[in-house]
Amino acid sequence: MSNPTLQKTCYLLLIFVGLVYSFFQHYTAPLDGDLVGVVLPTATYQQVLEAPLGFPAIIDGERYAATNRYFIHQTMYLYFNSVPVFLQKIIDPISSIYTSTGLFKVLLQGFLLWLFSTYITTTLKRKDQFLLVALLLLPLFQHGTYNGYLGLISGSITYTFFYTFPLALLLWFFLPYYKIFISQETIMPSIKLWLLPFIFFGMVYLPFSGPLIAPLILMIGPLMIINTLRKKPSFNLPLLILILFVLIAFYSFYLGTFNLENGQEVSMLKRYKLLPYGIFYQMTNRPALPIFLAFIMGNLWWIKQSEQTLIAQQIIKLSKMILWFAIIYILILPLGGYREYRPFILRMDTLMPVNFGLFILYGASTLFILNHIKTKGKKIYLGILLVFSLIFLNANRTYFNKNACERNALERIAIADENTVRLEKPCEVLSWDIIQDPEKSRSNAQLFQRWNLIDTIRLYYYAPIIK
Repeated sequence: MSNPTLQKTCYLLLIFVGLVYSFFQHYTAPLDGDLVGVVLPTATYQQVLEAPLGFPAIIDGERYAATNRYFIHQTMYLYFNSVPVFLQKIIDPISSIYTSTGLFKVLLQGFLLWLFSTYITTTLKRKDQFLLVALLLLPLFQHGTYNGYLGLISGSITYTFFYTFPLALLLWFFLPYYKIFISQETIMPSIKLWLLPFIFFGMVYLPFSGPLIAPLILMIGPLMIINTLRKKPSFNLPLLILILFVLIAFYSFYLGTFNLENGQEVSMLKRYKLLPYGIFYQMTNRPALPIFLAFIMGNLWWIKQSEQTLIAQQIIKLSKMILWFAIIYILILPLGGYREYRPFILRMDTLMPVNFGLFILYGASTLFILNHIKTKGKKIYLGILLVFSLIFLNANRTYFNKNACERNALERIAIADENTVRLEKPCEVLSWDIIQDPEKSRSNAQLFQRWNLIDTIRLYYYAPIIK
């Protein structure tokens, strides 16, 4: 395609179609069992909203849920207490809930596409190929079969808020420092003044958000400080920001030790014994990671055999950094406690920071080869790349009725006359299991009333029809 404008238009159109498809995947996903507890909130999460900086834990030694996660709880609380109600100006209450989740997920996916593409084109100094990179990355966003292994947007909206969203913000926060890292200049670029309010807000917001953020800052922040000092040894604003960021993260990490959800009943030794099982299951239950890693390793092999330009050396250096980060990060995961719903420590949600790095490495290595491979081998490589992308596109197929049972239940609850509604079909309705005791639906009913699904508290339960 020789016309650059037409080429970019086609790329944009394909990306738009991909994101629209993703929106409907998100829109038709069922809601999870943690949403009500955070959005209402229930008594479990009430205290974290009343103690943003966790002083009751630090001063009085109190232990309560989510001690160092105030901002992400507050964000999710504000979002789901305002966006569904706002959308009800144009759509019905039930649709407003699913639309809210779909919009948040697809906007976050678009933000991640922008972030990854920015990191990649910055590394290769090819900003003109930004849309091509985004298109290359799009098939990797898995919401179907491979979501539990390579997924960045969880099927659960709560996990998306608590894991993907703050990780994306952290990647954005570190972007200026990454530009400093790969720059060959000894003079450090200045930070734009209009960004400072966002940066200073992010310094406080991020350490008190997702469960992975404070440890990641403590892993990456000191290395960023060393690199910043190497670029410009004198005291400067970017260095001050980093130092404060790490100090706040250290406080948050310590505050997190008071979190009741840490689940220390499983010994450290047993957690480390369980970790290899987590790695094994992630690698063998589905071929997503093996295929992805094989393609990346093939790319890196080709780059090592090619002429060692400065960009090629940077990609190899980046791959070594990601490898060491992955090893260290996975090895320290058991220190974060044990959750019975994550029996083998490593899972899609905890593996997400490693997958972030792999996405960037995949995009950078693939774009480098596309730009440097000779004409003779380019058709072969393009064929392999096409097959690779088609494998992931095929795995991303989904049924657009995953929430049909739950939605039908909500419609039944909304129009019922009785105060306690018996559901005819067994399905989870904003719960991790099927509710068979009406009283266990009380918190859900309170949220339904707030969302205008019902005008009075209406409990519900499932019981099979006995013939």
